[in-house]
Amino acid sequence: MLDGLARLEGSGFEFYGHLSNHGPMVADALMALGAEDAVVPWCDAYRPRLGDAPRSGDRIGSAEADWRAALGRFDRVADWTSFFSAELSNASVQEVVERWWPRLTPGLAAAGTHGVIRTAHAMRSLSRAGSDRPDALLLEELACGLGYWAARYQELPGRPGLVGAQSAQEALAHLPRVAKDATAPGRGIMGHLKLTWQLNGFDVALDALASKPTVHEMLSELTNVGARALLRRMDAAVVFAHLVTAPSALRFVLPYLPLDQQWRTVASVWQVVAGIVSSFPDGPQVASPREPMQIPTAEEVIDAAVGHGDEHVIKFAEAAAREYALTSDPVYLHAAGEIPHHLRPLRWA
Repeated sequence: MLDGLARLEGSGFEFYGHLSNHGPMVADALMALGAEDAVVPWCDAYRPRLGDAPRSGDRIGSAEADWRAALGRFDRVADWTSFFSAELSNASVQEVVERWWPRLTPGLAAAGTHGVIRTAHAMRSLSRAGSDRPDALLLEELACGLGYWAARYQELPGRPGLVGAQSAQEALAHLPRVAKDATAPGRGIMGHLKLTWQLNGFDVALDALASKPTVHEMLSELTNVGARALLRRMDAAVVFAHLVTAPSALRFVLPYLPLDQQWRTVASVWQVVAGIVSSFPDGPQVASPREPMQIPTAEEVIDAAVGHGDEHVIKFAEAAAREYALTSDPVYLHAAGEIPHHLRPLRWA
């Protein structure tokens, strides 16, 4: 993992105008998949896509008025990274996460969920290392994840309370949707999510979702409906893959959070899942999942994803294998087996 991060050190947060740097997240996913030998060659193949990270300019102060003024300012992403590097040099990971997670959770949609996903993968990498004195590269990656989240901070309408009576599938079916000819005021998932502010009743519809007995059960329900939505929308596979990878990645963070904050985080990720479904209208012809001759095994999914090399394919396979292990529902493996057919491979080996 450290060798992979060393290859990616100093790389930019986004490329081609709006696409997130997935390098550190994939390095962590490959480690979790048992593909340690693939980390360095994959990072070497991916690095040329990325520019260099900007340099910090102005300091962000710890006073609330100061840091709040910098939220959602991507032009200050380097300042945010420097800010969190300082935070992590003066306090433990636990202390920094407890202090900043509640402040950032309302903007969990940041960078199309890549802020929170990158942060979660960084935290899992730190947990895997298991040292009282974490390596500087791992701490810097956590600072980058938190800094990216803060710099792309994006709130959506409503404050869902998980107080309804509907399943996630039912609640998604009753969400208002943008018109097919709607024009997003921006690129990618971030731009589409801005359309939720134009949807009458979106905030109210969020409250239809019923709570489950535990946070983990809620995450399982969300990843399950996310996998089913992805199978229906393979025409937008990169977008809809995040309906699984975002809620699933939150499992890495739960041990660091008090129970009330865990529930607030689940409510926020539900808000984003709903926002993505509502803001991406069906295309002229919605993709239909091919019925597989046989559902692939988790091992087949992993081998195919590592060989394919696309960052979303790898991250989705790792999340799908984890969710399948928790629930035994083959929908995750079906979706993971399907997604490589819709994305261009990265030749890294």
